[in-house]
Amino acid sequence: MRQLAERDPAAALERRSELARLVARLHVAGWYHRDLYLEHWIVAGDHLALLDVGRARREDSPRARWLVKDVAALLHSCPAGICVFARLKFLALYLDARGVQDRGLRREFLRAVLAKARRIASHAPRHVDRTPRA
Repeated sequence: MRQLAERDPAAALERRSELARLVARLHVAGWYHRDLYLEHWIVAGDHLALLDVGRARREDSPRARWLVKDVAALLHSCPAGICVFARLKFLALYLDARGVQDRGLRREFLRAVLAKARRIASHAPRHVDRTPRA
């Protein structure tokens, strides 16, 4: 998926809703990936497939920090060609798919994800480019 986003950001944006729904379904079912970078999603025919699930875990009620980490890693691993608005739209689609409608809860999740994404950026994981983002 990252290669698609680098090659053709418009095509990647068309997959944004599908990706948001899939990540939300994963989380609603109690799963968290722990390495949910864009590189771990591939376009397989007409759908997306998740790779590298060796560190994935399932709990009846996973702690919010794991869900925040998953979403922050995904957003941080987007190439620089994916604008901030597109990333925020992904977050909104994800929260919609999880059924989170309360504005306060949405804001709280957004703040937590953005803070975690900044911490991820500070140690520059191997899965992302180090190109500064606006």
